[in-house]
Amino acid sequence: MEAPKIPVAAASDEAEAPAPEPTPVIDPRQPDYADLVLPGLEGAWRVEVPVDLENESVERPAYLYVLSNHTLLKEKQTEEALNFFNNVNNQIANTFDQFLNTEDFQSERFPKEKGYSTPKSFTAGTFVPEMPIDGVPYQFQIYLSESGKRQVVILLVIPQNIARESKLKEQMDYSLETVDFINSRSQAPSESANF
Repeated sequence: MEAPKIPVAAASDEAEAPAPEPTPVIDPRQPDYADLVLPGLEGAWRVEVPVDLENESVERPAYLYVLSNHTLLKEKQTEEALNFFNNVNNQIANTFDQFLNTEDFQSERFPKEKGYSTPKSFTAGTFVPEMPIDGVPYQFQIYLSESGKRQVVILLVIPQNIARESKLKEQMDYSLETVDFINSRSQAPSESANF
C-alpha cells in the first residue's frame, strides 16, 4: 500500500503573505476496518486470502503492518521510543475495548529449524478481537524485534479460518527470517522495510 503523498509548499515571492494552514494528510495504509491508528507505521501490505465459512469459501483481506520507533528515537523522544511496543498493544486493546495480555507473549525464533540463515528472535503473541471484521473473525499476530533502543513491531492481521490452500503463514515465517536492523546513521529506513 502506498504511503500518503505530502504536498510540497510552493515558493512565494510575497514575504508578507501568511503561510497557508497545512492540509491534514490521511494515510491510506492505516486500517480502514476499525478506528485504529497504528503509531510509527513504516509499511503496509494487503492481500486477499480464501476463508472457509460454514458452507462456502470467500475471499477476505489479510494485512501486514511494519511499525517502528525510529522516528521517536530520531526526534530524541527516548521515553516514548522505549514504550513503543506497549503503546502499540494499548492502541489495539483500546480500539477493540478488550484486554490484551502481553504476559502471555513468548519468545520465538525464525527459522524455527536449522537453516541457512541466522535465527532471529521475536517476542510474539496473538490477540483475537471479540468483534468480527466484515462478518469474519480475525486475529492479530504480533511480533516484536529489538536491537538496543530500536524496536520494530510486525502485525499480521488475518482471518481465523484461512483455507488450507493458503500459504500465508508459511510466507510470514519466511518474511520474519529476513527482518534486520541497518546500522546507518546517515540514511533513513527505506521502503524495503529494512531496519
